[in-house]
Amino acid sequence: MIAAWFYYLTGSLLPGLLFQMSCALGGWLIFNLYPRLFTLLGFLF
Repeated sequence: MIAAWFYYLTGSLLPGLLFQMSCALGGWLIFNLYPRLFTLLGFLF
């Protein structure tokens, strides 16, 4: 949804792509570097 909104605002695929890449990188960092935070987030959501 957010990537589609970025496309609607800018008319370019680049902002949505960068947003999705940052989300994927954030997920990888939480999963690999901060496993306790991953467990905490699992309990919260």
